Amino acid sequence: MRETASQRELAWGRRLTVREGGHTLEARNREVNEMMDVTRGAHGELVIRIGGTFDGKAASRLTGWLGEIPSGDELVVDFSQVRDCQDFGLAAVASDLAQRGARLQVRGLTRHQQRMLRYFGLDLPLPRELHGEEEALG
Repeated sequence: MRETASQRELAWGRRLTVREGGHTLEARNREVNEMMDVTRGAHGELVIRIGGTFDGKAASRLTGWLGEIPSGDELVVDFSQVRDCQDFGLAAVASDLAQRGARLQVRGLTRHQQRMLRYFGLDLPLPRELHGEEEALG
């Protein structure tokens, strides 16, 4: 049977790897306190959903995934299931996220977390209701 284009596009998702303790492991076979998975959205965009704690270790894992995703792909990073988001983790991934440019959407962040990413150089569009407040705060 011939492989379809969508199967080829998602083939890399089954091979996502992470480095831990000098070993390369498949992400889906690891037991971790945080959840991170990759799916296709309704419009064909790649969606990385993150849950649990987003710390330096999770940021390192996300950075590895970002390196394996083709830079031309539309990408959504969804933090809505993160219960503890550490500023250090955001600082660690900010430049990698910023390199995605307009093809990136970031969802599920608090105002503080959005502001932190902007301080670290990621140009996030502001929700309409926050423009005046954020401009006043700088």
